[in-house]
Amino acid sequence: MIKKYPLIFILFVVSLVSHAQFNVYHPFPDSNAYWGEENKVFPGTGNVLDINEFGYKLYGDTVINGLIYHKLYQVGGFSGTSQGGGTLYHSMGYYGAIREDTMRHIYFLSSSAGNKDSLLYDFNLKVGDTLRQYNSPGLFSNGNSNEANYVYQIDSVLIEGSIRRQFVIASNFGNNQIYQVADIIEGIGSTTGLVEPIDLPFEYSSALICFRQNGYTVISGSSYFAQDTCIVYGPLGVNNITNAPPMFIIYPNPANTSVELTFQLQNKNSVLSLYNTMGQLVKTQTINGNEKSITEDVSALPNGIYYYTLSVEGVVQATNKLAIIR
Repeated sequence: MIKKYPLIFILFVVSLVSHAQFNVYHPFPDSNAYWGEENKVFPGTGNVLDINEFGYKLYGDTVINGLIYHKLYQVGGFSGTSQGGGTLYHSMGYYGAIREDTMRHIYFLSSSAGNKDSLLYDFNLKVGDTLRQYNSPGLFSNGNSNEANYVYQIDSVLIEGSIRRQFVIASNFGNNQIYQVADIIEGIGSTTGLVEPIDLPFEYSSALICFRQNGYTVISGSSYFAQDTCIVYGPLGVNNITNAPPMFIIYPNPANTSVELTFQLQNKNSVLSLYNTMGQLVKTQTINGNEKSITEDVSALPNGIYYYTLSVEGVVQATNKLAIIR
């Protein structure tokens, strides 16, 4: 039968492979990621647009209330108008922190909102589900739940050779007309921007124009000032910023019964903590500044992913991931 219908067989195999890839979840970045964005504001004077381009960059980790977060910085960009001209600025300021739990929920802890932990993305949503994320204001615009953003359909999109789920977000705003508001893509975020409002573009609109991970441009679109761009804005040298090299090495990894941790502590006492993926503290110990390595017994720990953090004077200096597989 295979010889008689080779094309049908090939299409069947491709279908199986595509379905298998579609069911592979792409987690959110935890380091070396950059989102380039563009905001447009209609100030109400003629048809002039105020345009601002900037970026967000993940850089370093921190532990808050026993949970591991990845620190997010807003970096500089370019401000101008649709009439021409503009200003290039360099800056880099802490903006908040992001974490992902084991249920495919992405949380954002905003520095401008009293460090409140809010749901940023939920990658378990189904068609018809309401978008109850902190950056989806349609639900709360006038108290009318009929105008809330919701999942209109779930598609797949091919990015860098891998198939990711794409959630098409719509709103029945005002007159029962269906408006497509944004797309949300696994491992990247919303097409309106990483943490920008997922809402209809009236006086204000925002767009994701670039996403880079591990030094590679994953997606790149058009901005107002350039046809095809993925400019990494920020202070001098920010383009080359990467996570600091680990201050400790775990071997073997994955582990079975024990691991050896090798340190570079610069003669400062440190606190070594081990967390599970729920952010629960498993154990902690003080490491003498003169110690170069220790051996840890992990035979009693269940299979799974764990995180070691190394803190000096209460500040997390390095984070490393440990996998236990038996």
